[in-house]
Amino acid sequence: MRQALDQLDAFDNETVDLLTLFATNAAIALQNSELYSRERRRATQMEAIYKIAKQTTAVLDLHELLSTMCSLLPDAFAAEHVCVFLLDSEDKLTLRREQGKLTCRVREGERFPLQPGYSESVLALGESIVANDLSPELGACENTGSEMCVPLVSFGQRIGLLVCSSSKKEAFHPEDVKSLESMADILATAIQN
Repeated sequence: MRQALDQLDAFDNETVDLLTLFATNAAIALQNSELYSRERRRATQMEAIYKIAKQTTAVLDLHELLSTMCSLLPDAFAAEHVCVFLLDSEDKLTLRREQGKLTCRVREGERFPLQPGYSESVLALGESIVANDLSPELGACENTGSEMCVPLVSFGQRIGLLVCSSSKKEAFHPEDVKSLESMADILATAIQN
């Protein structure tokens, strides 16, 4: 039975109940899809953490360790570029390894010259930052829209920064920080050793 939609009270109670049931089921399906996506992302991150942890026991060469870490992080954290900055003898952040699709503002072995207050504040505070709407001149790479910065800390000593960058705005989820911090802890201890 087809009713005109421009009529007042065009839907009877049975139709309204049926549409309400459909809307409820659609909302549940959307929530389940979101939960599945989160769990899948988390599983990918845990796998990357496991691989890094395994590498830290097998690899003694720092450059090789940083290369492995930089190659595993992009897929696990939706990053287009990964940079590892370590403090040099003058306590300045120096790029030790970078890898990805974006153009890093400095080359390996050089200090991070632009906006040092941003990166150094992350290191000084010892807290991770997710910047999902980053001003282009602040990122470690050119054309950065989002960035996650995690301090590398080993036995209470700050030794550097791990930076994941993306050209997209809103690329990183706040839940990603805990996983990246776990990886940073493993990496910092391996670097110190």
